[in-house]
Amino acid sequence: MLSRPNIEVNNSPSTYVWVVWFVASNKTVPWIVDTVVTLDYNRYYPIHYWGTDNSGGDIYSRIIWAAQVDLRVSLSVVLVALASGALIGAASGYFGGKLDEMVMRITDIFFAFPGLILAMAIVMALGTRNLENISYALMITWWPVYARVVRGQVLSEREKLYVEAARSIGASDSRILLSHIIPNTIQPLIVQATMDTGGVLLTAAGLSFIGFGSAAGTAEWGLMISQGQYYLLNYPWECMFPGVAILMIALALNLVGDGIRDILDPKLRRRG
Repeated sequence: MLSRPNIEVNNSPSTYVWVVWFVASNKTVPWIVDTVVTLDYNRYYPIHYWGTDNSGGDIYSRIIWAAQVDLRVSLSVVLVALASGALIGAASGYFGGKLDEMVMRITDIFFAFPGLILAMAIVMALGTRNLENISYALMITWWPVYARVVRGQVLSEREKLYVEAARSIGASDSRILLSHIIPNTIQPLIVQATMDTGGVLLTAAGLSFIGFGSAAGTAEWGLMISQGQYYLLNYPWECMFPGVAILMIALALNLVGDGIRDILDPKLRRRG
């Protein structure tokens, strides 16, 4: 048979004191601590004024951070396309002949395709879908615009007297182009570049929206709209605020371009 273990009970006074304290504390806690806590909503304001996305990220902070990403892409595309297109268009208009014919046919090929479709094809050809390849694709698709603008200006400038005077003193073709003709064609380029910055911004956001941009989680306006479209009915702010940011920046750039055109055009100044 199994023997019953001997259990010793501590009958010291301290044991009874602890038991009494434990029972008394459990009975008196509801009297001391109020179990119902009322929050004063006038004191605790919401932290995320524009809401949060599906991952809990603050939309306002992401939009501010994405502004530098999208504007950097837009400005870099416009600057590179402007520089390359201006040089190609200036050489085409100044020298003419077969060079002009070849450049114009190449630009016709680019203009035959919608810019967004052509940019998508170039991004696919480059391999990786990211903002860097989007920038390269937009640079390739945007330079014909500036080549056409500069070519038209050079065709009218090369017959003027100051060009004939430069030739008569023995100035080289490169000097005439870089020092005399191109500086006189810069005004329409500034206006065109300012307005095109908004167009590049919209195109880059569109490419990111359809999945040709950055990886998920990157702060970029087009990608934010793409991720928020699935929650549009219940949480519209995920799409609304990035869309408003794109709208405001594109509209502001177009208004700045109109203002620059009014300032630089002497006919509009005299009319005003």
